[in-house]
Order: sequence, then structure tokens, then C-alpha cells
Amino acid sequence: MTRLVASGGDLLRCRFATSPLWETVNAVRAFVDPRSHPYLRPWWEQVRGAPPAEMPLAVQTPRGYTPDFLSPPPREAAPSVEDQLAAVRATPPEQVRAELRRVDLSTCPSPAAVRAMIADPETARDALPAGLERPRR
Repeated sequence: MTRLVASGGDLLRCRFATSPLWETVNAVRAFVDPRSHPYLRPWWEQVRGAPPAEMPLAVQTPRGYTPDFLSPPPREAAPSVEDQLAAVRATPPEQVRAELRRVDLSTCPSPAAVRAMIADPETARDALPAGLERPRR
């Protein structure tokens, strides 16, 4: 049995909010994790032939960790995706590097792309949100 222990400070950091960026990052994951297809069926039927930009797709794995800086906790109940993308772009490069190092290179679609992002976290930090905000056609 798993036991979760939370302090008062932990509970004060809990919030209920929508996150358009979290939804976007989670939708990108559908391209590497078919378990979500039933939940996303109408959307998936429209987009399955047009995968997202390489960089946001590269950091996804079928299971496990996705870098946290790509979906920062909302500071308000209904943030705009633009505000959340700005928060991603404000992430310190060392945090970007540390979180990218946690990506499982054995299961991600492009280990070479992730290694390049780890080598240049500032460029990765700026390019990843750009790949999430531009629709591919």
C-alpha cells in the first residue's frame, strides 16, 4: 500500500485550474502513447497523420517522465496559453537541462534531438514552446 504524506505547505500549493499548455503537451504525447487515443478520439482522427514539430515530440515517451518545465503550474484559474508559454521561456537553463536529462532516451522518438537539447538548454527552452504554439499543416 502506498502512503502519501503532505505537509500544510504542500496543501497550500495545491490548486484547481485549467492549463491549456498541459493539455497541449499531453496531446503531443498521444503520438507516442496510444493509450490516450480513446479519450482523444475526435481530435486524434483529425490530426494523426500530421505529427507535431520534432522538438516537442522528441521529449515524449510512451510512459514515464515528461519535462515539468513544459507545463508549469498555472498561477491563476484559467491562464492563457500565451502566458504559460512565456513561463516556459523564463525557465532557467539549468532547470531545462536537468529535466531533459530525466527523459528516457531508450523510449523517446528522437534520442539525438534530446541530447542536442541537453547540450544547449537555452535554445531548447526557446524552441520547445515555439513548436507547441505553431500548428503544423
